[in-house]
Amino acid sequence: MTDDADEYEVILPAERPTNAVVSRTSAFAAALRRPDTGGVFASKATRWRIENQTRALKAMAKRAYAEADYFDAQVQLIDSYIRAAGAADMLQELPAILALDRIRRKADRVEDGLELAHRRTLAKHRRAVELARARQQTRNADQAWQAARERYEPASQRDGEFFCDQSRPRRASTDDAAPSEEHVLMAARILRQR
Repeated sequence: MTDDADEYEVILPAERPTNAVVSRTSAFAAALRRPDTGGVFASKATRWRIENQTRALKAMAKRAYAEADYFDAQVQLIDSYIRAAGAADMLQELPAILALDRIRRKADRVEDGLELAHRRTLAKHRRAVELARARQQTRNADQAWQAARERYEPASQRDGEFFCDQSRPRRASTDDAAPSEEHVLMAARILRQR
């Protein structure tokens, strides 16, 4: 065995002769043969023919790339034409588009106005219902107070000035005003629904 790390060797088994060590490089060299160029003149002709073919193939490749660029440019031209035609059509339809947009905006404004009026009406009805409930609760509290007073207070104290002075006229307040018939009916409807 040699100490050279670049050279690969194959060692055969012991039954063969010991001088049968074969180098890999010699095995590859036998497989790769040099082509026969046919001498000095034949090799010059071969080289000239190969260089001509190389130049021809390079010219053909250049032409193919140029054709590909030309076709890409045609595709871009077609795309540009399509965009231009679409823009022209849109320009022709522009008055109709603007009129439709104007109608949509007007309808949106009308819808917003109706929604606002609806919210106002709902708020008005809600306030009427709350007012009717508050008045009913006040009446119930007054009735409960009167019932408790009649039950637990002697009649002599009830008629006196201890709790209420009947000699002074009572001030009319806005809470004592009778609710409109519309509000009463609406409040009754809402209470029935619950």
